[in-house]
Amino acid sequence: MKGTAEGFSGINATYLENICGDDKEFIQQIIVAYKRLLNEFVDQSEAYLQQQRWEAIASLTHKIRSSSRFIGAQQLADEALALEELCKSESPQVGQVQVHLAHIRSLYVGLQPDLDLVLA
Repeated sequence: MKGTAEGFSGINATYLENICGDDKEFIQQIIVAYKRLLNEFVDQSEAYLQQQRWEAIASLTHKIRSSSRFIGAQQLADEALALEELCKSESPQVGQVQVHLAHIRSLYVGLQPDLDLVLA
């Protein structure tokens, strides 16, 4: 893994390194799986939104929340928690869900350079 823990802005590489030790291959596998999960989220969440499948969005969001916490992407994890709770509420509003989805997508785009650096 290139760079130092201080070189990342969107993830806490120190946390990830503490969990995985010096197993750089394992860290890379985690990042590849994380990126796959977020790509799935981006692909599926819009369709679920159009269908107003709140439980499906909450389930997808739960997965990215947990995975984001694991790699130390705290801001994305916090936003995912807010979306998950909104989708589990009694009557989620489409506009509010759209705002959270857009923010999660934006955070993911912002994480790409850090994730790619880990994979380098």
